[in-house]
Amino acid sequence: MQNLQSLGGMFALLAIAWAISENRRGVAWRQAAMALGVTFVTAVILLKVPAVTRAFSAVNDAVGAIANATRAGTLSS
Repeated sequence: MQNLQSLGGMFALLAIAWAISENRRGVAWRQAAMALGVTFVTAVILLKVPAVTRAFSAVNDAVGAIANATRAGTLSS
């Protein structure tokens, strides 16, 4: 359900951008569709490829460790 909401949000942002555009006839729909396609492919790679998911999980753990160390260092002073 959340993935469907995200997909709807992408199209909603595109619709809002079109609605407030000064030159609606000048919208490059092919380019917009390609950008949405690239976004979708990137999301699938980040969410479904195990090696990429593990790599981002490792980065997340490293950032969390830095945040915890910073929190511990600032509270003990």
